[in-house]
Amino acid sequence: MSGARGRSVPSEAVPPDSAAPTVLIADDEQALLGLMGRILERAGYRALCALDGDEALELFRKDPGQVSVAVLDATLPPAGGLSALREMRLEQPELGVVLVSGGSLDAEASEILHACGGAFVSKPFSPSALTRALDEVRAGNTG
Repeated sequence: MSGARGRSVPSEAVPPDSAAPTVLIADDEQALLGLMGRILERAGYRALCALDGDEALELFRKDPGQVSVAVLDATLPPAGGLSALREMRLEQPELGVVLVSGGSLDAEASEILHACGGAFVSKPFSPSALTRALDEVRAGNTG
C-alpha cells in the first residue's frame, strides 16, 4: 500500500464499481494506514486512505456523500483528527466516525464522539476490534 497516498485502494475481493460502503481512513503512520485499509477491504469495505487531515478532507470532498464512515487518528496532523471531523460533519452530519488513538481521548474528543454516535478504538487493536467498531457505527447511522 506504499504509494497509496490520496488514492482509493480497493481490494481484489471488492470490485471498485461494487456497492461496497466507502470508508475514509486517515492516520499519519503509513504502515498502520495500509494495515487498516487491508483489514477493512477484507471485511467488505472500500478504503480511501490519507496520511494527514488535509488530505483526508480533500478525499472526503472529492465525491460528496460517497464516504459513509471516517476512521481518524485522534492526533492526526496538521490540526488533529477532531478538526477534520468537525469539517466533515458540517458537510455531512450523518457521517459515521471511529477515532483511533494510542492514548486516551480527552474530554472534548469523548464528548464529540458521544454526540455523533461514534466509536473509539485504542491502539494497538485487533482486526476484529476495528471491524466491530465500524460495523457498530454503521448500524447506528442507518435510516
